Amino acid sequence: MITFNLTLEDMPSKDKKLSNIAKVENFKSNKSGQPIANQFIITLQNGIEVFQSYNSIIAVKANNETYLDQNRWNYSRTTSRYRNQFLNETTVETVKKIGGRVLYESFIDYIKYNEMNYEHRMEQFLRVRGKNLTFINDSKATNYHAVSEGTKLVSACDEEGILILHGITKETVQNKLNIDPTFKHIVIPKDMNVNLGSHNADIIYIDDIYQLKKLLPSMISSNQIILFSCGGSSFNDFENYKIRGDYFKNIILSMGLQND
Repeated sequence: MITFNLTLEDMPSKDKKLSNIAKVENFKSNKSGQPIANQFIITLQNGIEVFQSYNSIIAVKANNETYLDQNRWNYSRTTSRYRNQFLNETTVETVKKIGGRVLYESFIDYIKYNEMNYEHRMEQFLRVRGKNLTFINDSKATNYHAVSEGTKLVSACDEEGILILHGITKETVQNKLNIDPTFKHIVIPKDMNVNLGSHNADIIYIDDIYQLKKLLPSMISSNQIILFSCGGSSFNDFENYKIRGDYFKNIILSMGLQND
């Protein structure tokens, strides 16, 4: 699945004859069977199928590939409902196929739309676009599953990932993290019981969490995602995960980096 800014003229085709529309149909209501206004399936003479909402192309199925408009693919509940019908899959399934930053930003949009408090849970608190740096506080992730799912949210990104773990683990030594390969560097306190499995990453051990203040400035450069997703409870060093998350954010913000 691929995301593009789509216009009818830019849609992928072997012969580029994209103006030859063979059929236009409205989506139909599942309850009444009546046509739905402004929601169309367009079939071109070369077999390409297009989902158009009002005047915007949302999705295209062509040559065994699916193409989504990167700005409008999930524009509204109505768009999502008929896109799901067009692709025959749920929004969650679509998001997983897209991956990368689109996946993470969709997660954040979902949290905000439902008025959920996402502080300390995959919280993007700083984005430095000039250096392509993203900082995410996931201190609320206190088990391996939460860490593994968090790393998937930024899978397939172009940036290189730095993952920072911390805390008293609730897992047995047999359990292992499933960390996305995006993360090439993993920082682990020496007293943490962690099984990384076969993950091929640069492992950096620190004596304690307070070493981060000196370590991180030397690791952070450009084109990176820095994820503080702990995998353990905070009680060995902090009163709770909120204080731990604030500690991490304060380290980063003290470096003088600015949102842009």
